[in-house]
Amino acid sequence: MINMKTVCLLTLKKLDAENSVSFTGEFLENTLKIGNVVEGKNAEVTINGFTIEREENEFSFGDINYSLLTEGTTTVQVGRDDDHMFEKIKNFYG
Repeated sequence: MINMKTVCLLTLKKLDAENSVSFTGEFLENTLKIGNVVEGKNAEVTINGFTIEREENEFSFGDINYSLLTEGTTTVQVGRDDDHMFEKIKNFYG
């Protein structure tokens, strides 16, 4: 006779106000050290007054690629590099 033992029992409880899920079970809690799991949030950023919300932390806006690494405030300056552009044209025409 084979001795059957429950290795993992998952119990999904109702989501609370923070959209967290609680898991119970000896394997999850003691071995994997998993308890409460909190649902991730969308990345939200405001650029020139436009609020942008994305599921991922990397996106493009106005032909500029952004990678959101941490919460905070920063300034982005975009300008032309005329010297670089001149070199590209010069190299193209040889």
